[in-house]
Amino acid sequence: MKTKVILLALLARVCGAQAQGLVIFNNTSATKVSTNSFSIFPPASGPIAAGANLYYFALFYSTTATTVHGTNGAVILGNGDFFGTFVIGDPNWTFAGYGVNSSTLPGHFFSSSPNSDGSTTINGVAGGSFAQFVVLWWSANLDSTLAELENSWYSQSGSRLIGESAVSGPIQLGDGALIPASNLFGSSSPLIQGFTLGGIPVPEPTTLALAGAGLAGLFSFRRRSPVQKIQRPAGLLVAGSK
Repeated sequence: MKTKVILLALLARVCGAQAQGLVIFNNTSATKVSTNSFSIFPPASGPIAAGANLYYFALFYSTTATTVHGTNGAVILGNGDFFGTFVIGDPNWTFAGYGVNSSTLPGHFFSSSPNSDGSTTINGVAGGSFAQFVVLWWSANLDSTLAELENSWYSQSGSRLIGESAVSGPIQLGDGALIPASNLFGSSSPLIQGFTLGGIPVPEPTTLALAGAGLAGLFSFRRRSPVQKIQRPAGLLVAGSK
């Protein structure tokens, strides 16, 4: 009997090692996500508001990379350099799944497509293996998918909010058998801690066009030659002239 139990345990380990890895893609009360205020039309600072589909989250993993574009710290929007700053433009990272903010709990989010046990499957990484993780998140006015996000970044007007978590340390993925699904968020390394969403207001495209036309007209006016004196027609006498 004892031998049979050992054999079953070994079989479970072997099967688990071949299964796709599992993680828990949602945060905790100790790792809430927040917005920061910025100049002109600032949102309220503090935990993100609760409500249906106000913010979207994208989970990325890498079994080799430990930084995103050379940094492993959290990133918020500030210089407008979208593809040069965030994970969506780094080929060393692979998209794993979407999340959405909680409709009832401020500062919380969860996986959009969890398994029955609440875990998220990381396709391409075997259970029991290690990987690093990072989360990109943005406001719903920039659309709900990464493809839409890329397009709307250059076309949408209004306040754009986007942020990225710090890169986690190496986290062992669960295997659905002996190793439980791993939490991604926590208060200490290697887990991801709470992070912040930041942004800048972007004018309407028509406003930018009008502003550009106005500046062009101003420069054109300044380049004109000095105003010339009015020449009166020959032979025309003006009172007081000789």
